[in-house]
Amino acid sequence: MHRLRLKAAKILQDNFINTLLQDINNNLKHPPPDTTVTSPRPSLDYHRFSDTLRDQIKQYLDLLHLVGFVDKATQSYREAVVREAKLIVKNHLPPEDSDSNDSTVASRTTADKSIALAQSLRNMPPSSYNTMLATIYTLTCEFVRRIAAHEKLLLDLTSTDIDPALAALATPNGTETARVPVSLNDIVGSTVDTAQGRITKILAVRADQNEKFGIPEFTRLYTISASFIAECESFSGRPGTLLQVEVTSQDRLNILAKVIDTDQWALQETPLHHQEIVQFLVHAATSDHSTEILKPTSDSKIQHILVDEQRYFVSSSLLNLLFVLQEYQQLSQTLTPHVAEIASNMIEILKLFNSRICQMILGAGATKAAGLKSITAKHLALASQSLGAVVALVPYTREFFRRYLNNTSALSEFDRVKRTLQEHQEEIHAKLVSIMGDRLQAHCKTMMSKEWASSASIGKNNAYAQILVKETSTLHRVLSRYLSEDTRVSIMSRVFQLYTSKLVEAFSQVPISCAEEKSILVEDAKFITTSLSSLEKVPGFENTLIETMENRNIYLNEGVVKQGNATGV
Repeated sequence: MHRLRLKAAKILQDNFINTLLQDINNNLKHPPPDTTVTSPRPSLDYHRFSDTLRDQIKQYLDLLHLVGFVDKATQSYREAVVREAKLIVKNHLPPEDSDSNDSTVASRTTADKSIALAQSLRNMPPSSYNTMLATIYTLTCEFVRRIAAHEKLLLDLTSTDIDPALAALATPNGTETARVPVSLNDIVGSTVDTAQGRITKILAVRADQNEKFGIPEFTRLYTISASFIAECESFSGRPGTLLQVEVTSQDRLNILAKVIDTDQWALQETPLHHQEIVQFLVHAATSDHSTEILKPTSDSKIQHILVDEQRYFVSSSLLNLLFVLQEYQQLSQTLTPHVAEIASNMIEILKLFNSRICQMILGAGATKAAGLKSITAKHLALASQSLGAVVALVPYTREFFRRYLNNTSALSEFDRVKRTLQEHQEEIHAKLVSIMGDRLQAHCKTMMSKEWASSASIGKNNAYAQILVKETSTLHRVLSRYLSEDTRVSIMSRVFQLYTSKLVEAFSQVPISCAEEKSILVEDAKFITTSLSSLEKVPGFENTLIETMENRNIYLNEGVVKQGNATGV
């Protein structure tokens, strides 16, 4: 008798679950594409049920109560719903490998299948990928809507007593007709978390490919994803935190990459609003601020921002990053349980900022991506300024996240990023020195191959010396305009050290055969030394070059004719 009762209860449970799932599937048939994820659909009456269906579900619930199987049935329904949510995502993913035959696919391990699926996702064209997501989003929203309606229906149907006649018919000896209302224990929230967890993995797999989306494709991705998040939150009461962070991260990574790729690295004016953002970031290290995006309070324009009283000229890349830093910190204040994920994404954005600028400036990628004719000292100086500003802001960003995180390893990532940024900045400064070294080498080569006797005359400095002084003066002017005094002094000191070493070597080796040639070279040495020493706020150029040239020997075919500081006069 007990076995018979269990068998009957199992049949009732299966019928109960299948009826509810069939109702869900009926609502999932042919939904209008994107309607679900772009606007509410009250006209579809997704929360209404036919009288026939209500009566059928009520009968199942009554009978399940009479056999003591309501809790098991609702738990099984809950598990079935989670499985269905996973299937909605799975059934609309691309084939793992369209080129493989059935026997090959069947013999694959789970890990192999995951790798193949990930590759298939990466290979999808942007339009197909967005269409796939829109379909998954639409069906998931429809699914969640109906689950929410089921939750209310079951609560409503179990809030009344069982019909005494049915109870008497089922159990002639009498049965308690009162019952406890069914609670599905936040089935909507669990379903949303399950679906969004799967979708977040899809977005993560495609991160590199999505970063290369064009503006229309990426706008489409962000729009449908943001609408989906909002729609799910309206039903579950939970923000789609992980998915929101993933989408926001990809959004910002993509936009920041495009801004850096097209940055002209030219001096520009910017609203005072950006200085206000800097102040927000500095103060956020010690106290929370409003989670609303800061709005401009003045129409004033500035050409630089101040961090710790240090001036930094701005680039388009830096301005975009300031907005991202602000947005992520405000997001952290709203989604405090997920600050670790937000901090991790913030670190990735800082790494992208660093690596992309390296590609565009030191790697000369801007000559193609942004159409620059060449990478000049001005471009290098402005890139250094952008990196320097971020170096100054990273400690404040780290302190902001330290107030929310106990994980010291996560915080140490900010320290590593800061060191990487500083190393990149130093590479830019070394590049400036290297450029001047290359120019110097060309001038030394010209000097060594010059026919002094036929082309030189006393009182007129040679072209190589004039060009060298002009190029060095140009570098000094650019550095003086864009870089701090300490940085400028450091770079010019290294340039002068290189000049002294290479020029002394060249002046020591250039062949001279008469006092007149020596006098010309002495004049060149004096011109270079005097001109470079006159540059403002840099160490004076040493007299070593003049001393070297004045102490040169003059060689004729028959040997040394004069030694010491002869000038030929």
